[in-house]
Amino acid sequence: MKAKQTLLLGLAALLAVLALGVFAAGRLGGEAASSVDESVALADWAAADIERFGLEYGGETLTFVKAELPSGENESESSAASASEDAAAETEWQLEGEPEARLDQSADRTML
Repeated sequence: MKAKQTLLLGLAALLAVLALGVFAAGRLGGEAASSVDESVALADWAAADIERFGLEYGGETLTFVKAELPSGENESESSAASASEDAAAETEWQLEGEPEARLDQSADRTML
């Protein structure tokens, strides 16, 4: 009976040490990963320089073009827009050939 208790206590201690090791490794690995910049530059130009782009899916191609807005017609931007959005307030993205189609401008900026 004494041998079974000793074995059980030894296994419990081993489990505790393993759990502590996994916890410590997770914390150390998390700190190392958070200090590394994992962003990858896909292009060497700014999104503001892009005048048109296309998206192909299922054999169809959608082409988006940047269009100038007449003054006072920027209803898609909210009043709480940031400074970077204010710079883009004079233009909006439209579907080529369908200027009347309303697009979510924040989605277009995200695609860029």
